[in-house]
Amino acid sequence: MNLICASSASSPSTQSQDHISQQWHHLTHQLQTWFNGLPETFMPSAIIPTSLHNTTHLTEVWLSIPVCAATTLTWHFSQILLLLHKPPHILPHSSFPPHNHRSSTISDRITTYRTIHSEIIYHSRQILGLCLARPDAS
Repeated sequence: MNLICASSASSPSTQSQDHISQQWHHLTHQLQTWFNGLPETFMPSAIIPTSLHNTTHLTEVWLSIPVCAATTLTWHFSQILLLLHKPPHILPHSSFPPHNHRSSTISDRITTYRTIHSEIIYHSRQILGLCLARPDAS
């Protein structure tokens, strides 16, 4: 569901936060279920450190079939988009349905933003690793 382009009759401002949270969780669960069901060909065949300057955290992620690499890139992009559009009232590691946004504290929100940031960095590094792989050297 496209929460940004919802019709004016059911705009995100008039929808309940619980409904938006449920849709976000449902989409996240569906994508994770799809990714977990991929065959072994979609898993990296090699992960090696890069030889670039000042890149201590980057690795080359090799996949044997180009379409698998493209699919994996798309999945990591989708994870970043989901994280960027995560409803602000969902706390990390909260039970479903999520906590009410009024019960969150400043500490909870900081924890949420740090968790989201860490996950975005992880997916970004996976994307860079896939892009750094050298198919000409294989």
